Amino acid sequence: MSATASNFSDVFNDDLLSSSLFLELETANTSPLTTGGESPVPIYDFGVPLKYEEPIFVVPASPDYTSPDYTRPSSPTSSVGSDEPAQRWPSSLANSNLSEEEKEKIRREKKREADRKCRKRKKERTLEMENKLRRLEEEKVAMVYKIESLQRAAFAIVAEEEGAEDLATKAVDLFNLELIECTNFTRAHHSNDCEVMSPSSFASGQDAVVKFWMDMKQMFPNSKLEVVSSKSEGGGKFHVSWKITGMLANGAALSLNGNTFVSVKGNLVTKIVSMWDASSVLAQQFGMTHEEFVKKSDTASYFEDFLI
Repeated sequence: MSATASNFSDVFNDDLLSSSLFLELETANTSPLTTGGESPVPIYDFGVPLKYEEPIFVVPASPDYTSPDYTRPSSPTSSVGSDEPAQRWPSSLANSNLSEEEKEKIRREKKREADRKCRKRKKERTLEMENKLRRLEEEKVAMVYKIESLQRAAFAIVAEEEGAEDLATKAVDLFNLELIECTNFTRAHHSNDCEVMSPSSFASGQDAVVKFWMDMKQMFPNSKLEVVSSKSEGGGKFHVSWKITGMLANGAALSLNGNTFVSVKGNLVTKIVSMWDASSVLAQQFGMTHEEFVKKSDTASYFEDFLI
């Protein structure tokens, strides 16, 4: 056996890797394919690894949402709370087997449905705005009424020429407000520097009248004031007879009569004296008549205190 045959026999009986290397070396040395002074080109190139190329991924184009043929994909069943069918139109009219007439009909139907929803939303928004405007108008009317009542009640500075009737009207306007409104009004417009006067004394300052009726309102919050009579006595002096009716804290009915004397000088309240039967309030609180209360206590007290 020749040397060449022996070599081929060894190659054939060897493993694949050794055979590849042998053939590569043999062809590199014996290949007649040479060009000039260049190295011979191997016929078998098993030892060179394949070149890895990055795969090319093709991203599909985004759908045209403005196209009339576009239909939003939906699940086979409608979502909870939705009144729209799950699949009303073909996913793509362009790729469907419908005729042009049917496609146009579907487009018109979709446009009518969109217009109907738009009109419905616009109508709902209009109705909502009308309701808001109506509520604001009602609040405005109520606020104007309260402001007017408070303005009528602002009688801290009383002009002499106003007369007893105007003074009594302002007292009623203030007293018949709700207690919280009356309190807020007093805190906002009047100081708290008027001290409580002793009986038979007088209170000076522009807050006197307001503070008196505020104290009465706090004592009898569930009550209303009614002016029985009012008159001017001249010289800036006024006499107002009044009546308070309502309910006491224990639920008993209240009916209280009293008189208020107001002196005005230089457009300011200089003196205020109020007289009312405290024993009648106690009698009503105990569920007695005035006579029964007087008989039981043997005392009947008229007070000129509760001055501000």
